[in-house]
Amino acid sequence: MQDVTPVEQFLADENVIDLTAEIPDRHVKPHLIEPLKDWLLAQGIATGVKGKAWRENLAVELSERGKGMCLSLQIRAIRVRDLDELIQERPDLLLRLLDWLTREIAEQDALKLMAAKNRVTLAKVDTSSVQPSPREVEHKRRWIAQLEKDVAELEKQKIPPEIRRLERLLSQGRSGWRAEIEPPGLVERVSPEERAEYEAAKEPGDVVAAHLRAAWQAAWGVDQDGQKAFDEAVKALEAAFRPAAAPKDAGATLGKIAHYLDDKPDKWRVRLADARPPSSGGKGNDAGAQALAYLLRAILAANRRHAADETRSQNSLDDGRDAVSLAVALVAMQRRGFIQRK
Repeated sequence: MQDVTPVEQFLADENVIDLTAEIPDRHVKPHLIEPLKDWLLAQGIATGVKGKAWRENLAVELSERGKGMCLSLQIRAIRVRDLDELIQERPDLLLRLLDWLTREIAEQDALKLMAAKNRVTLAKVDTSSVQPSPREVEHKRRWIAQLEKDVAELEKQKIPPEIRRLERLLSQGRSGWRAEIEPPGLVERVSPEERAEYEAAKEPGDVVAAHLRAAWQAAWGVDQDGQKAFDEAVKALEAAFRPAAAPKDAGATLGKIAHYLDDKPDKWRVRLADARPPSSGGKGNDAGAQALAYLLRAILAANRRHAADETRSQNSLDDGRDAVSLAVALVAMQRRGFIQRK
């Protein structure tokens, strides 16, 4: 079962798409290429284009935004025709263009909201030493009210309209990709259960969430990197468990956290702990802490970057995805207070 976005659910409710259709794949489907190129053109990547299709603007030069996109992606292109030829040769390049523009739009939208909030803050600062007239006070009150209304509208618009249109295209076309704003870009669709767990784990905007977003993007984004996904998953786990397991050790690694848990397991209160007395040498209800320590060590041992010289290599994409999935589950559990000091 695939993850269902709000746009997909709306389209399904309107009988536009069938959510029970076959699972989409991660390649750019041929029937989506032309609509997606038209969406690209509508985002201002070429000069003087107004509502015309991609194929009608092949000779048009790229705009500053389009040139910036090509520069960032290391693509040599001057006109729309150049991009068109590259996409024909490498259809997957279209994903990179869509991903870059989705990030750009999300960033600009965030900056727009920040600027609107700053305008409200500045408007409320009274820099006048002269007592204003009642008419001026009323005028300023209405002005601030309008600014606050603008901020409220921007905050309510969680997904920029351009990204909503792209997601509608991808949803209708049953693409294996979805347009996201958190983290921004294109990501592969995953099961609704895993997506929900990820959302719960990254909910607070802290350093743990930042590492999880980076890990998720590396595991399921356009620029997939198994080693980066693995490394960011480890960092997320360290940041999540360090406050409970090593509050006085700001630099505690995953290995040290596992050591603290394993060294004195009776210090911790762990849900899902084994209530039976340990068979030998135990110190009470400590199976939960020891199990968690073992699991953290297993993750660390699987990181090939830290292996012995003769076996050192890069973790595969599947390795990285496994680490991210496990990190998401453990972080979500720790958000709910899975392990605490007694």
